[in-house]
Amino acid sequence: MTKILRHGNCHDHTQNSLYDGFGSPDMHVKRAKDLGHTGYAITDHGNISGWVETVLAGQKYDLPVMLGIEAYYQPHFDTKQERYHMTMHALDKTGYENIAQMMTWASKDCADIRYPVFTNEMLKKHSEGVAVLSGCIQGYVPKMIQTGRLKVANAAVQFFQQLFGDRYYAEVMPHPVIEDGDDLQYRVNSEILNFAEKYNILPIMT
Repeated sequence: MTKILRHGNCHDHTQNSLYDGFGSPDMHVKRAKDLGHTGYAITDHGNISGWVETVLAGQKYDLPVMLGIEAYYQPHFDTKQERYHMTMHALDKTGYENIAQMMTWASKDCADIRYPVFTNEMLKKHSEGVAVLSGCIQGYVPKMIQTGRLKVANAAVQFFQQLFGDRYYAEVMPHPVIEDGDDLQYRVNSEILNFAEKYNILPIMT
């Protein structure tokens, strides 16, 4: 993954991310090519409907692409509990199949209105070939950091690292998210980087 996206966007939303993205996958891949990026990864919210167009655009503009998703996640499915975000990439054919299988499973058995939810049970069965980033400030670990539950965040980091090994990355975002004078993103970034150093996890800026 790091070879393909050494200089490229590995967290991106197209028009397939309802209310949170714009432009077709073709437009996004072309823009990445124009900017001189070494690759492009699509990670639409809760769906993989842009994967085919992304592959075709990669062939059209001669740019390596990675297929991914910003999945909705809960440790255990519960319609009454908060949903979190999880950035995921398929590293190979097996990863492609595993994300597709989790998406099917989540849409069938773990869907709350329009939100198919991935769970720990799914991740344990379908982790091969999949890379996972710690996520934006709506991710599980970042949310635990924001709410002061650092022990829970620490346990989650260990769980994901044990499950995904060196395919688990520390995601940091270099832009402020201010709430009541508190820069949530800066605070999350700082703790995520502490975990990265503590557990020898590679950080990725998105």
